Amino acid sequence: MGLTAIECIERQLSAAVRMFFNGDDPIAIMTFVSINAHSIEKYAKRKKVIIRDRFFYDLTRAMPEFGPEKVGKLLSDFRALLTHPESPLWDDQVDLDAQEPELLLYAVCHDFELLAEAIRRELIAEIRAFILWFYAKHLIVVDGDIPFESKYKILRGIREQSEIEQIRRGRKFMSWYIMHQSNKQLDGAY
Repeated sequence: MGLTAIECIERQLSAAVRMFFNGDDPIAIMTFVSINAHSIEKYAKRKKVIIRDRFFYDLTRAMPEFGPEKVGKLLSDFRALLTHPESPLWDDQVDLDAQEPELLLYAVCHDFELLAEAIRRELIAEIRAFILWFYAKHLIVVDGDIPFESKYKILRGIREQSEIEQIRRGRKFMSWYIMHQSNKQLDGAY
């Protein structure tokens, strides 16, 4: 099986999204996320692509406590913990907040979305569905558009739901989105 670097990144992020919505181990999700954050940066640099409007703006607006410095440090610390035995973090514990896997997964998926757009690659359904779910959950409105929870019935009222229900709706939305992505008529249909 032949795979390009971008296909590997895409497949690992897709797997991380599915793992997130299935309630799988947050450490496994963080592993995919932290390694691929670095891979996206390297790939963009190699292709001479500048990723503009990175995740920081949306994420900072949604959750001010997770600014660019904190997100960058979390990603690099976790990656160092995994890949650099000489790191001072090797013998230390990295504290993992319950929200961090979701936030970091969004950050890396969003950066991948910007990279895919720059190289004219269509974003696969799992990644796009996760980003839309995140926007609806945190009431992020993009470019003056209507809130995503208004576009998709299953996402309406998502912010008022329990965390378990939010993730259940996200999983259901992702399944629907995967099934219907080929017709390109997704707005408001579910």
